[in-house]
Amino acid sequence: ASKPKDGFSIIMFDIDNFKNINDTFGHIAGDRCIRKLALIAKQSIRDVDILGRYGGDEFLLVVPGTNAWQAKIIAERMRKNVERTDSPHFTVSMGIASYPHDGERVEDLIAASDEALYLSKERGRNTVSHRELF
Repeated sequence: ASKPKDGFSIIMFDIDNFKNINDTFGHIAGDRCIRKLALIAKQSIRDVDILGRYGGDEFLLVVPGTNAWQAKIIAERMRKNVERTDSPHFTVSMGIASYPHDGERVEDLIAASDEALYLSKERGRNTVSHRELF
């Protein structure tokens, strides 16, 4: 398999307290949040970035040609745009992993970004984390 010659990062993110949103406002509101998040994400990223839904309210963003610090700039822009949402208001937690720093296999990168996402939750949500850099 060929290796990417430039580094890249992946950003895993999801809606904070999503179950609570569904329980409080209903599943239609939950769906609206997911659609709104996808729209904000598309508006916050570059043309070369690749956005995908990872499952439920979880998304994965591939940001080519970036290290973790550069990916953090993109992630923070998106996080701040999401933070402005209303009816209902919601926030996102984000975890970043970079190739080759955090792994050379897809599975390792996803695990590292998931670990960083969990760290964001532990830190009180509505934040961007990397498992060791920030």
